[in-house]
Amino acid sequence: MPDARKGVPLDYRSSSPQALVKDAEYWRWWRYRMSFRGGLAGLFCIIAFYFGPHVINFGTLGPLTPAYFTADVQQRCVPIVRAILAYQRDKGSLPPNLDALVPAYLPAAPGGAYIETGQLVVYSKWEHEISYNLGAGPQIWQIHGPFVSGVIPALPVPPAPATQPAGAAH
Repeated sequence: MPDARKGVPLDYRSSSPQALVKDAEYWRWWRYRMSFRGGLAGLFCIIAFYFGPHVINFGTLGPLTPAYFTADVQQRCVPIVRAILAYQRDKGSLPPNLDALVPAYLPAAPGGAYIETGQLVVYSKWEHEISYNLGAGPQIWQIHGPFVSGVIPALPVPPAPATQPAGAAH
């Protein structure tokens, strides 16, 4: 006698015991569905963990580059470097710390910034450090951190013009 269930689709949501027969075909499709869903979940996790921090913190889907820190350099770092260069022009040496710039060169001491061995170091997003060489050597902006390291494409800060005429006594 032919099986009556062959042409009838199974209703897996039915509470009738005759409607749900868990035979080998059922388990084969169940494993197929679960492996497909597991694969999709794994792919989603890989994409989310790769792109998630970039989208949430930096607003970009692609890999992070030093160019994304140019706005931080212009807004937070350049005023500090200008104040340091003005202090160096007036006093003849770099300030011992950034508190020495207040109130003559900066209105308040910048938070998350310090001078170390002739470099200005400013903390930025996600534990990145922006540094600028104040001493001899190339005047370049650099970024170091967990997501990106390299040279930031920003122009060096020119020295501020003198506030006193040349040859005037200090």
